[in-house]
Amino acid sequence: MLSIKSIHSLVGVLFLIGGLFVSCQRADNTLPAVPEYTGEIQSGKAVDLGLSVQWAGCNLGADAPQDPGHYYAWGETGSRTSAGYVKDNYTLWNGLQYEPYGPDGVIRLRAGEDAAAVTWGDGWRLPSPEEVQELIEKCTWTYSMYKGVKGYVVTASEAAGGQSIFLPLPGYQAGSEQNHREQRGVYWAGRLGGTNSDYGATLFMNEETYGSGLMHRYYGAAVRPVCVAGGETPSSVSRSMPDVAGLLQASPVIGDVAWSGTRTLTDGVRLTQMVATLSSGFPETLHLLTVDLEADGIHMRVALPDNAKETPAGEWPRKTLSAMASGLTSDADQVVAMVNSSFWNTTTFTPRGPVHSDGSVLWSTFEPTSKQGLSYVGYTTNGVVRIADSEDYTITPPAVFTDVTGSGLILVSRGAEVKEFSDESREPRTAIGYTADNYLFLLVADGRNPGIAEGLTHNDMAGIFVALGCMGAVNVDGGGSAQMLVRDAATGAYGICNKPSDGAERPVIDGWAVMKRM
Repeated sequence: MLSIKSIHSLVGVLFLIGGLFVSCQRADNTLPAVPEYTGEIQSGKAVDLGLSVQWAGCNLGADAPQDPGHYYAWGETGSRTSAGYVKDNYTLWNGLQYEPYGPDGVIRLRAGEDAAAVTWGDGWRLPSPEEVQELIEKCTWTYSMYKGVKGYVVTASEAAGGQSIFLPLPGYQAGSEQNHREQRGVYWAGRLGGTNSDYGATLFMNEETYGSGLMHRYYGAAVRPVCVAGGETPSSVSRSMPDVAGLLQASPVIGDVAWSGTRTLTDGVRLTQMVATLSSGFPETLHLLTVDLEADGIHMRVALPDNAKETPAGEWPRKTLSAMASGLTSDADQVVAMVNSSFWNTTTFTPRGPVHSDGSVLWSTFEPTSKQGLSYVGYTTNGVVRIADSEDYTITPPAVFTDVTGSGLILVSRGAEVKEFSDESREPRTAIGYTADNYLFLLVADGRNPGIAEGLTHNDMAGIFVALGCMGAVNVDGGGSAQMLVRDAATGAYGICNKPSDGAERPVIDGWAVMKRM
């Protein structure tokens, strides 16, 4: 058996092969005939190669190590049988742009679009590019024939137990044609080549090379899943809730912190509250919900009075968050927390932006002012949040979202603070932001209480969301409507946790509810 890495001098190269960009270990000499591998190949699901993750013994959709398995487009969880692997058939392309990966700046594949996670569950997922590189660098790769199929035997070091897996060369599929079967192997990694990239990261190999690469994300490629040692889910091992109090205290927006506290409302949802003096010298009280949108059972819903599913005639009804939470909670689905959301016209009492709830489109028009009705917050069918301007909403098919509300000034875009705010007034505020790794932040700031809580400016909010690591953030309705409702985990009772400037709950037309499936 001849190991490319052990016998030949290796040179790292970047080149284009049939539409695939590849950075590989390359042999300088001509390879001999492919030898037959007669050693033991592990075929179980989880194989310990002494790495940070365990690699599966066969491809997704395969019954044996030498089988190619199924082809998948990057971010799709089903294999195509009739429709070809072309851009127009790609479910994450809407005809104008990619979504949700691209305009939102997210490049890491989430569990809902991970074919391995959806198919196998139990902590399985696509490998990261770093895990692919670890496999390349820490194992011995031997180009071989195994049970009549060409591919690579990948063997752990003796210190790690010396077990081997086999990676066949299944080629890839572009359009309706399978390409380079048993000549090349292309396996997806769980990340894009960059923000809004046309390419997904891959593990690439042929008879001369093996290494990392990039391929059009709508092409079909194989999947070799990984899982963390012990079979825990990735979220329980690699995900940890952000230290919101620490991040806020380190923010240039916050000066002195008099008190802060964090409590868990349910798995995946935390409430952090802080009494502080801003660096500008103004006193403030902040209430911030952190929501792990990848936590089991956690999802978002636009709450409406009486769970409306049809557009109201004339004025929209208004109810308190407490009343809407009681009406939305059921034996199967529980409201964990809620904030107010949509701006509305105080003369006609209709929304200034779109409203969708649980798949129903109740309103789809914008009525902009200088600070309202300029953008939207959407929760997609893939379980991610999207914040964008009104133009983006008009070119996005409604079926992309389950829930939407209109919003105002965008505070953070592509991870950078927007600095175009001429209005520096301090007000009670509600705002929403999200991170690239699918954490959602819901912020309510008290105000109009001199000497106690005087409110935030738009620049204050932008600085806070940047400090929290958000890719996008936006302002929603504030003033007397700025309210946060939470459920007491011990008693099950709902209550407003901030101090609304009206002195009591104000009825509103809708709110964003953090939900937990029971």
